[in-house]
Amino acid sequence: MNLSGEGNSIRKAKLMTNCDCARCRTAKYDVSRRNTVDSIIWSGGLFRRYPSAVVAFGLVVAVEAISRLYPFTASEIVLFVLLVSARGYADLCAVDDLLDSERGVLGRLKRVLRRLHVVIIARGLSLAVLAVPFIPIVLGIFATTSLVSDYSPISFVAFLVVAGLGIGVGVLVAASIYIKFALIPEACFVGGEGVISSMKESWRSVSLGRVKTVILVGIFSLVLGFLISGVVGVGGGNESTSDGALRVASSAATTAFYSALFTHIYVERRFERDRPVHVPSPSDEESPSGGSTSPSP
Repeated sequence: MNLSGEGNSIRKAKLMTNCDCARCRTAKYDVSRRNTVDSIIWSGGLFRRYPSAVVAFGLVVAVEAISRLYPFTASEIVLFVLLVSARGYADLCAVDDLLDSERGVLGRLKRVLRRLHVVIIARGLSLAVLAVPFIPIVLGIFATTSLVSDYSPISFVAFLVVAGLGIGVGVLVAASIYIKFALIPEACFVGGEGVISSMKESWRSVSLGRVKTVILVGIFSLVLGFLISGVVGVGGGNESTSDGALRVASSAATTAFYSALFTHIYVERRFERDRPVHVPSPSDEESPSGGSTSPSP
């Protein structure tokens, strides 16, 4: 059913703000009542309801397989961009499903392309921030070694203990920062946040559900390690082409699952804070305001 321009504007405003309409109340109730197990089940079923999200990650696997058979320049960069794009597309499918809205395949693709550079820059900055806790530790180690030319056995052991403790503290702080920035893609793709604001939004959102998010991000980090070794090829070149393709397919599928799950967490945190799920900018013409409310591929 087609709506007039005025009707579209009204519906868009009601959907994207924290209004009290039936649709938003239903979405808030459905999200809030799900525990961790329920949200995991919901995430797994998302790709049955939105097959186009499966296609997005299938493209990553296909390009990776082609790059193994016919290597080309900057294949790692292409795969990385495709992977980030596929995650963004899955994020948008998830939020459409949560809000019972429909922006369509083209609408999601346009939004992914429009927000892609923001996500990449924000992710790059977040990784740079991870190095900050180690700066004073490294400077302290260099200063100590330059001031003390000859260590006695006791002082050398004491130095190793202090340096080890410092590195351990740095690792814990960096891990905490990594967890706090876990929802940057969701803040960018779903929330329409900018580079810095997406980092702030992820930081605020994770703080409201640290235990569940820590568990999920910890598992996701293990998956990310397999993903890097499979897609980028860090693991070495001894594996067969079929083994490599199977690893990448498995990693892509797991990443797709966590994309939906992290979107659920992001939307849940926004509802808990009584904040809009998404405040569109004037250029967001593809915002979910169409007449159809049933999910489609």
